Amino acid sequence: MLAAGYDATWIGTVNAVFGVSMTLFIIPAGILADAFGRRRFNLIGYVIMGLGVFVMALSPSVPAIIGGAAVSGFGGSLTFASSGALLAGSVPGGRLTAIFSYSYFLSTLASSLGSVTGWLPTILGDLLGVNRLVALQMTMGVGGIVTLLAAAPLLFVREIRSGSKNRARFSFESRGIIAKFMLVNIFIGFGAGLTIPLFPVYFWKKFGVDSGPMGTLQAVSNLVAALAFLGAPKLASRAGTVRGIVITTGISVPLLALIPVAPTFLFSTPFFVARQALINMNAPLIDSLIMRLVDEKERATASGVAQLFWNLPNSFGQPVGGFMIDKVWIDAPPFSTAAFYAVYTTTFWLMFKSVKDQHTA
Repeated sequence: MLAAGYDATWIGTVNAVFGVSMTLFIIPAGILADAFGRRRFNLIGYVIMGLGVFVMALSPSVPAIIGGAAVSGFGGSLTFASSGALLAGSVPGGRLTAIFSYSYFLSTLASSLGSVTGWLPTILGDLLGVNRLVALQMTMGVGGIVTLLAAAPLLFVREIRSGSKNRARFSFESRGIIAKFMLVNIFIGFGAGLTIPLFPVYFWKKFGVDSGPMGTLQAVSNLVAALAFLGAPKLASRAGTVRGIVITTGISVPLLALIPVAPTFLFSTPFFVARQALINMNAPLIDSLIMRLVDEKERATASGVAQLFWNLPNSFGQPVGGFMIDKVWIDAPPFSTAAFYAVYTTTFWLMFKSVKDQHTA
């Protein structure tokens, strides 16, 4: 989008369209997935997401970008609301932290490979003689194909369902737990939206970093994060799931604040890598915690509600972060995100410190 002439505010707005589209459908998607099958909704969601990426790749026009983002968001709602519940249904409750850690390890490892394609536009431009914008569109097309292929393994998944058929419902026997996740997700969702999706734009505008070096940085940080995921079960068994989440998020706050202080892109990279590894390390811990605390029949619904209260503030945060980069102060977003993460860490501890751990490594 930068190559097509759009600014950071517009890029944040497009990301917000994706998030709002996902938000509008994620609770109905979770309820329906609980009732009619989580595997089915995962599969359909990946197909729709892939089609949305293709629409965005076809043209840099406003209708194509906005329409593709909205379609991808709808597909994302089907997938994200039901994927955790589908995975959780395959293992005993005591193994949830481990299985989510392995899942995140594999997905992050694959994400590292995807990040290396930041060099693909340059390679395509040299090989085919096309301009940078066309090369970037072709790279997005490759991304659409890979997203479609993500649906294929689900054809071989056998969903484990409880004996009784569930009706689509919104009863929430664990509504107190969900309310707590809703509250803390508002802080971290908005804070993350201010900076995290816009890091490529931030580094481009501050240090002139192109997609190749940025992709390499993301690949390295994802590889480190993948290894960190494998340590999540051990951290949870030693410190406890809740303490593990608080520790990893809390340490990531000063690391994030050090990124804008670094004098060069190279000096900022250790902070970027360490922060991403720590903040991503708590993802399997959070998924494990919410899957253990809510009723099994409402897992996808609960996941959808918790995701909604992350997605919506995250979506609003992205155009705000883009506006800060363009009009206020380029370093305002990362400093603001660090502040929101600090509030999240404190609130999370106050909300969940009494939760007892019931897992094995």
